[in-house]
Amino acid sequence: MTGESHPLAATILGLLGTICWCIQLFPQIYHNWRRKSTEGLPAIMFVTWALSGTPFGIYATTQSLNLPLQIQPQIFLVLCAITWVQCLHYSPSLLATKLPARFTAPLHRPPELRPKRCDPERGINTLTAWVFLVLTLGAAAGVEAVAILRLRHLYPPGSYSSSSTPAAITAIGILASVLLALGLLPPYVEIWRRRGRVVGISWLFLGIDWLGAALSLGSLGVQTEWDETAGAMYAVCLALETGIFGLGGVDWARRRWGGRKGVDQEVGEKEEVEEGEDEEEERR
Repeated sequence: MTGESHPLAATILGLLGTICWCIQLFPQIYHNWRRKSTEGLPAIMFVTWALSGTPFGIYATTQSLNLPLQIQPQIFLVLCAITWVQCLHYSPSLLATKLPARFTAPLHRPPELRPKRCDPERGINTLTAWVFLVLTLGAAAGVEAVAILRLRHLYPPGSYSSSSTPAAITAIGILASVLLALGLLPPYVEIWRRRGRVVGISWLFLGIDWLGAALSLGSLGVQTEWDETAGAMYAVCLALETGIFGLGGVDWARRRWGGRKGVDQEVGEKEEVEEGEDEEEERR
């Protein structure tokens, strides 16, 4: 693609979409921080989205999409990585449930004798979280830079059109689309597990993300050359997020007009679980 394929309208829509995707996860990050919990928020969703940011950035840059759409994947990756690290930090430690007992012995000590890094009620500590974040972003930046330089050398800009995109670049774009779509499937699993309840997801985050995808799709639509791979990626994102909105609306309507019976039953079940945990703690 060349600069002639980027009309002013495409750049403006792309810029607005990028702004949305620059701030989309801030409501979710704040929501997690305020609650000090990521319950109901699948960590695998943000791992997959963070992984999609690298091939998305490679594809957008090598295809010379309008500048805002080239910047968009980088910011998207950073915010997804931060949210993923929040999930590791605020969620109960996997050490408490996944490792053999001989490795988790410190977890069963009295709280006053238990090291902070072995607290089963929390995830990784703050220092470890920062290390995870820096290593993740560093690895992603390195892979993206090497791939872009190599592909730019093999396929110089302007040497092909959107109808004759090299197979290697197309494959990278498809990989980004698949990862982005896969990242939106875990929320559906979580909603199913909770019998239709949508828990842990910030609706403001989801709304801004949906708007950003819609604007980015519109930006591609007004370009003189339509990019099928990038268009499919934004369209899949829109469709799956619309589905989550729909399920959230059904859940709200059921709780709003379905009476207090279902809510009271859930509260009663939660109280029974908490009482059982208290009795088990007393026996210990």
